[in-house]
Amino acid sequence: MQEDTFERQAAPSHEILGEVEFSRAAYDAFLKLDADTRRLVSLAPRAAGHREIAPGIFSSDAGPGLRVVFRREAQLASILALTGRRTA
Repeated sequence: MQEDTFERQAAPSHEILGEVEFSRAAYDAFLKLDADTRRLVSLAPRAAGHREIAPGIFSSDAGPGLRVVFRREAQLASILALTGRRTA
């Protein structure tokens, strides 16, 4: 079930408009990041400059050596994967 594979993060409304949910693998990688990088990851789906890599799936830089793969629906962003050397 989808509820079992995604973790949700509530964020203050002044930082992010809406909610961010993570796939289990992305959330595991997210937890290993420092606080500043976590904030960049959470903001990536709302930032300009992302590119569509498949229908409805986007990729965005979240700093040097870190990319966020996500899908977005209204006020919900689903982070599917974190890639790059910072996630190793």
